[in-house]
Amino acid sequence: METPEVMQVFERLIGSVWTFSALSYAAEKGILEQLDEPRRLSHISENTRIPITLVERILDILIALSLAKREGDTYQADKGLLPLVTPPRKTFFMGNLKSNYFESRNLIDSAKETETELGWNFTEPEILQSLGRAAFRLGDSIFKEVVPSLGDLASRLQEPSARFLDVGAGMGGIAIAACRFLQNLHAVGLEPQDASLTEAHKNIAEAGLTDRIELRKERIEDLTDKDVFSLVYFPQAFMSDNVVKLGLQNIWRSLRPCGWIIVQTIAIPGMELPAALSRLRDTLMGGNARFPSQLQAMLSDAGFISISTIPSSMVATFNFITGQRPV
Repeated sequence: METPEVMQVFERLIGSVWTFSALSYAAEKGILEQLDEPRRLSHISENTRIPITLVERILDILIALSLAKREGDTYQADKGLLPLVTPPRKTFFMGNLKSNYFESRNLIDSAKETETELGWNFTEPEILQSLGRAAFRLGDSIFKEVVPSLGDLASRLQEPSARFLDVGAGMGGIAIAACRFLQNLHAVGLEPQDASLTEAHKNIAEAGLTDRIELRKERIEDLTDKDVFSLVYFPQAFMSDNVVKLGLQNIWRSLRPCGWIIVQTIAIPGMELPAALSRLRDTLMGGNARFPSQLQAMLSDAGFISISTIPSSMVATFNFITGQRPV
């Protein structure tokens, strides 16, 4: 490319940053929720306490994105936007916006350091909770879309003796979603970081699930349970190759015969921008940008059978790799 063409790329990137910022601001300040029906600028300004001129500038951007429309002197959200910015999906939508902001900001800030440290290193409650909110939607996806496709697992998880293991429980979002979806289920969450454990205990208490979710300050490589769990969720993107290999061995042993593992993958091959970004995020989390095909081979080496890949409906680059411990 010639220099002017390169500059055009930069201009588009800068525009993307400002567009994302405007959308995040509109979501956080409640502008999007005000657009559930035709509203005048004065109404939105009064109800959000935002200067009317700023409201208009933000709405201009939403219109440019086809996320809102203007008719006369009123504005209204596109019909596809409203389900995302109102309960129950608003929690995930906001969590997704904030988590991407915090993760990308962390990458920029790390450039100031002498050495760049890979892996999960967030400790601030606001950041942890924003990342954790995205996990609630992920938990719903796992138990509504993935579990029903795994033989008779859904019915076995209804039994009073059913146990679910959430590796890297974070703020407890997936374990909470699991116990809300399955009324008899008990869960164990492994979380080695103190800051995340503190927030997880708060969230589990607020959900009224302290009697059904046990949190352990423990790493997957230290797991010693045997023949306990009917299902294990394993977010391998936070772990090195060696930890994943050892973790799969420990998980195999911890599962009951015919129990299942669900492994989430983030990275995909290819040179398209979404694929390249998926590998960047995976690497920053501490993983090695392992692809679904590589995880399938690792599950096979660990002794799992009935291995398959299930695409996620949440993010195009996310996949779930499933495998079963044989009888």
